[in-house]
Amino acid sequence: MYLSDSRQPRGPGILVLQYHPPSSAGSALGGTGTKPKYPVENRPSILCTRVEGRQDKGTLDQLGTYTSPNEYAGDLICSTMWPKKDRPIVGWTFAWPSVCLSGQQTTPTGKIFGLPVNEFFGTKTPDSKACKECPSIDNLGRVVSVQPLIGVDMDTRFQSMYALVPNPLKEESKKLIWPKFPPGYIGLTVSGTYEYEQIPLFFPTDPRLIAVNHGGDPDMGSLVCDLKGEDGDGDKNEIDLERTVPLQSLVWVIKQPSACKPVFPEKTNLLALNIGHTGCKKRRGGLFIDDPPEGEVPCVKGRRLGTFSHLLNGPLHAGSMSDDEKHRIGEDADKNKINAGHISTRAYFFQTYVYDAPLFFEGRVEPVIEHSEESMMVHLEYYEDVDNKPGDPIYHPFLCEKKRGEWRWRAEVPVGDEYGYSDGYTYTDPSGYALPAPVITPSPSPITYTK
Repeated sequence: MYLSDSRQPRGPGILVLQYHPPSSAGSALGGTGTKPKYPVENRPSILCTRVEGRQDKGTLDQLGTYTSPNEYAGDLICSTMWPKKDRPIVGWTFAWPSVCLSGQQTTPTGKIFGLPVNEFFGTKTPDSKACKECPSIDNLGRVVSVQPLIGVDMDTRFQSMYALVPNPLKEESKKLIWPKFPPGYIGLTVSGTYEYEQIPLFFPTDPRLIAVNHGGDPDMGSLVCDLKGEDGDGDKNEIDLERTVPLQSLVWVIKQPSACKPVFPEKTNLLALNIGHTGCKKRRGGLFIDDPPEGEVPCVKGRRLGTFSHLLNGPLHAGSMSDDEKHRIGEDADKNKINAGHISTRAYFFQTYVYDAPLFFEGRVEPVIEHSEESMMVHLEYYEDVDNKPGDPIYHPFLCEKKRGEWRWRAEVPVGDEYGYSDGYTYTDPSGYALPAPVITPSPSPITYTK
């Protein structure tokens, strides 16, 4: 067997992968260029087909041949040529591994529909005259500059080239529909299906999620989307532009947190739940969602949402920024302070929509009242049985099954005739349980303590 390349008589010949008539500028999507000279089916191309049957009968010259219906005959399209820089010749393939050079470049090299890219997209330059009649940017999206990869490094033997990606915003509504891509983002560059011009498209394959808080363009955040469902027009499984939000609304990346003890692995990062504004202050987080208290759980509507942060009347507080913060744990590499999480003293305690309020915190009372007959201690204690006497267990509700134990308040009260108590007096603690009457015991001391 003799093999050779396309330049030798025994080789496969030169493959025509694209037809670029110079007069086709702008003709694909409404531009001003003239119609191509040859129709799609008659232009130079590589023809392909699908075979079905094999001839095993008939004359000798028919044996071993295959049959193909005419409707399967077609042309090979979507090949992409990458222009050379220091490489002796250009390169061809159907999918180029490539990397973004910039998140959004306004004047990339190359042409589209026969016009420089900056003119096509309406960038005003002194000699730009054709941009007024070019197709609208909404029809094609925006451009990024990309470079092919050789292994995992950029192949600088080739020029950088523009590629199209969807617009990040829907122009008429300014709703996010697609993220921008940062430099270093990896994907595939392929060509669209237009037969008379190479229109490169960039498809991201990079698995990294982006939450923009420390700095940069917040429109580069990875988008989290919901679907239209039954409320929207069209297919219920379409992405709902009204329910699209970047990932930084949920999390921050915390750089190398450190603490007073080795609780964080050294020089590693972690994620923090965002219950406030994003770092760029373009959006915020801080909600949680719960089922309704009873009845059928709805698909969308009728659920309850709550706020986390004390700044939005939620229960959580991250402590003080002061250097005197007593519960300071450490800081991260950006000098953000790390404190123990707190429950705000203004947090609401919910039982019903009526019995729903914060506890009454007074702080430190001045002057401090000494422990005396006028100031008695109130204790919050753990009970597993009524009066902590075995045989009368206390249970609390739990998802799987009820569990033993409850925290209860117990107050110290003075006992004695001089305090106005008498035999048979019964009182109730805040948990709603009747407690035994105080026992009056003559004693040299005027005060004893009991429940």
